[in-house]
Amino acid sequence: MPFHIRFMLKPPLTGSVVRVDLTKEQLDEFFLIPFHNDGHIIVDGTPIHPDDTKSIRISETQESFAKILPLIQARQFQNEKDLQSAGLVLINTLTDEWYAADYGTDRTGEFLTTPSQGFLSPVNSLECPSLLNGDLRHPLHLIN
Repeated sequence: MPFHIRFMLKPPLTGSVVRVDLTKEQLDEFFLIPFHNDGHIIVDGTPIHPDDTKSIRISETQESFAKILPLIQARQFQNEKDLQSAGLVLINTLTDEWYAADYGTDRTGEFLTTPSQGFLSPVNSLECPSLLNGDLRHPLHLIN
């Protein structure tokens, strides 16, 4: 079963870093072991320190990203239709991969049991709500 990981970054860095369809070995080798050993991970050649991280979410799905993508897109489409019916317009800056990391079983607490230097906490629904559960707060923008 694949794992998906998302790092929400703090300013001056912006946005999030997401990786999908990781094996347990890849999750360990590229993210968890480096994070626990020295507090840094490297993504696309850029070091990310826990001080630069607002939150982390690790999820596990039964299917690969390619197989859950139609479900994610269908939910996003339905949410957009619902908003349009209410007279609202959704400006969504999130990627399908971001939603994949929000989809499935949250396993963050199982893998991140002790904080690395300066790390705050795993993501929770109050910090990083999802369109998938009907929550329309940050980081989405609504215009009416």
